[in-house]
Amino acid sequence: MAWLMHTRETLRQLFYNVWTMPDVNILQIGGGMHKLEILYLAHNSIVGVEPNHHRFACLKSLSLSYVCISALDLNLLVSACPKIEALELINPKIVISNSLATIEVSSPTLKSVYIDGIGCDKFVLDADGIESLHLRVCEIELRILRVWIQANPQPYGQNFTT
Repeated sequence: MAWLMHTRETLRQLFYNVWTMPDVNILQIGGGMHKLEILYLAHNSIVGVEPNHHRFACLKSLSLSYVCISALDLNLLVSACPKIEALELINPKIVISNSLATIEVSSPTLKSVYIDGIGCDKFVLDADGIESLHLRVCEIELRILRVWIQANPQPYGQNFTT
């Protein structure tokens, strides 16, 4: 991991698809990746994301493929990327603390969301700038919070007229 420590100050793109035993926490090792714009992680576990709102100040694209992450850590990770525009979740294993929990992702800058192979009871997407939403092989109840509020400002259950 010395290569990552050496390049983390200048790195703009990181594509990390490496199976290791034990898992390597790239987010912990890669602290200080201030110029990172694209992060692709595959076949890793992400644990203990710290609630730091500007950890990835330049990150525009986040892709998590076959990654194990808790629902809370996923929300904290997206929140740590104030410029995020694209989010990909491909067959993630999202750990939920109880059966009634909801996966929530919130970002005012998110424009593109691609979700493939996810199964959960409820997934709340709080993003008002969505331009592209791609769902594939998903077993979820999707609720897009801000889009609903903007498209239908009347109280829930009333007819919307233009």
